[in-house]
Amino acid sequence: MHSPFRMDNLMENRKILIAEDNPNNIQLLGSILRQYKPQIVVARDGRKAVKSAIDLQPDLILMDVNMPEMDGYEACRKLKEHPETQHIPVLFLSARSATDDIVAGFAAGGVDYIQKPYIEAELIARIQTHLKLLVNRNNLKELIRTKDRFFGIIAHDLKNPFLNIVGYSEYIQENLEQIEKQELLRYINSIFQSAFAQNRLLDNLLEWSAFQTGSFTFTREKLSVDEMASDIFQLYRQVALTKQIRLLNLAVEKLYIWADKNMVNTVLRNLVSNALKFTPAGHEIRLLSARTKNTIEISISDQGVGMSEELIRKIFAEDLQLTRYGTAGEKGTGLGLKLCKEFIRANQGTLRVQSAESQGTTITLVFPSDNL
Repeated sequence: MHSPFRMDNLMENRKILIAEDNPNNIQLLGSILRQYKPQIVVARDGRKAVKSAIDLQPDLILMDVNMPEMDGYEACRKLKEHPETQHIPVLFLSARSATDDIVAGFAAGGVDYIQKPYIEAELIARIQTHLKLLVNRNNLKELIRTKDRFFGIIAHDLKNPFLNIVGYSEYIQENLEQIEKQELLRYINSIFQSAFAQNRLLDNLLEWSAFQTGSFTFTREKLSVDEMASDIFQLYRQVALTKQIRLLNLAVEKLYIWADKNMVNTVLRNLVSNALKFTPAGHEIRLLSARTKNTIEISISDQGVGMSEELIRKIFAEDLQLTRYGTAGEKGTGLGLKLCKEFIRANQGTLRVQSAESQGTTITLVFPSDNL
């Protein structure tokens, strides 16, 4: 059975729970829905429907009203009372057409009431509409989480460094003639380190926010790994000199990737910045590249403090905000590595982390070589 009505298929791979006790109705619904390729789950009574919804977390529920054990209205009320299922849209399917029945369905928490026998095109249109509303609601929740994290980082991680910059600058201004040269250099270096780090954080915040909201411009081009490495190391040359860390560009010449230049540069800046932050004086940071049979790999290796497996997990946790301090007291949020992972994934690549406490860290970017 094929409907002449078509719209964007939002049902594909969506989990739809059919709560229905009549085998003929189950078969009919299944034959209508299968052409849209959802994952169909069936519950034969109200109690089983509630349990299945809690256990399986479907995207949408088609709920019959007249069922044994527990009717559809009561099952819907229980779902709306449960924190893990209250967000799932419930569409009632019933032969009852009285206004009181329809009102009772909405009062129980249903989002729609479709009368039997239903028209296939209408049924599909209503299911698609409520799935679209669900997608929009989830997108809105993610935007709100992004906004909360954005302002949380601003409030938590920008305030104190700027206070340091203002405080040191004010002290130098008021006491310039009495400050010895070495002491003055220390103050200036502290101002430089704070300003440089906060500028990097602001860049990350803006780029991450643009990426999360879909306003990030994405353009792929052929990029020289060696040239990008040289540019990044030149950018961080002064920071490395200040911390007495050697930067070694060991990237292979004439090795290329196909990716968005701004995204890859953002990733490399973050990785080199992190390596500098967590590497003690007198050590080195290496950037290496290699071609394998199917990939191009770029690695940033440091001899820094390293990370445990638990710390790596926390850094990449979606809703966990983490603050770490570098070897010179530099402050980090963990946002940089999250951004790196998302940017590399957008360029069809992967990010690997190899690290151990007190043994340094190697982060490898892996790009497919068959797209050049």
